[in-house]
Amino acid sequence: MDETHGFLIADAGRIASVLDRLARRVHATLGSELRLIGIQRRGDPLARRLAERLSVLAGTETEMGTLKLKRYADDLTVLNEDPQLSEAELPFPVDGADLLVVDDVLYSGRTFLKAVGHLEAAGAGSIHLCALCSRGENDVPMRADFVGLQLDVGEGNVVEVHAPPYEEAWGVRLVHREDLAEEG
Repeated sequence: MDETHGFLIADAGRIASVLDRLARRVHATLGSELRLIGIQRRGDPLARRLAERLSVLAGTETEMGTLKLKRYADDLTVLNEDPQLSEAELPFPVDGADLLVVDDVLYSGRTFLKAVGHLEAAGAGSIHLCALCSRGENDVPMRADFVGLQLDVGEGNVVEVHAPPYEEAWGVRLVHREDLAEEG
């Protein structure tokens, strides 16, 4: 993780603790018949780590799939106000399934809204949302059922989640948008 900019909110150890806590809460609330869906990019590796923890708690393998939605470029500039579903890699039937959709940061709510719409149209039994970080300021009425870190970061700041394989190490940093523009 680039330590030359921003403020470190969570390192790899804290993220591991947050994921452990989330797994216990999810398991206690939703049980073991749950299937996870990670939103690519960084929601996917988070969902995989959460699925590993849930598998241990449940004593059975937690099934995992991926939704590919594109809204932001890697520099967090908006490519499209409405996230576009480009592909779904779901190795299980969605019809009637209990699903937990996982993403890295809940900000506007549009990504979760698009994912829920797709999964509902496919016949999902129930859909729950999980975000590693929530900024608490949504443009659309979407909230996560499970949140690892509730952040109040203010306008002009960006929550950067670093997740392998996209970055070298796990971490969450708060960065001023101006600092991102200087790097690019």
